[in-house]
Amino acid sequence: MVAKPKKNLLSRKCGEGPPIAPEGWKWRAGLRKQDMYFTAPDGTRFRSKRPLNEYLRTLSNPPAPADFCWSITPEVLAHPALQAFKTATPPKKSAQFKKKAKASSKSGGEPAAKKPRK
Repeated sequence: MVAKPKKNLLSRKCGEGPPIAPEGWKWRAGLRKQDMYFTAPDGTRFRSKRPLNEYLRTLSNPPAPADFCWSITPEVLAHPALQAFKTATPPKKSAQFKKKAKASSKSGGEPAAKKPRK
């Protein structure tokens, strides 16, 4: 049995600057725990440490490689800048379906007849 990869605590979230990236840099978290993407102020994108470190060597005043957070831990999530991500949760699909059902029942009239099976 193959182990399922761990989910990223900030899955599909994005932001800018500390505590995940240096000031002026953008970040995006992927689905898997190890998926972090960084975008430089000039628009260059990075998925791994090696190309990022090569890019940093070309800069005259580069940020430290330690300023980039490649794995999101509960300690990183405790940072005040990330509290909005921790509390914001998308509505559940079941709640969306309930709203649609209530809206259709308020419209009055009879429910649409089901199509017969073939």
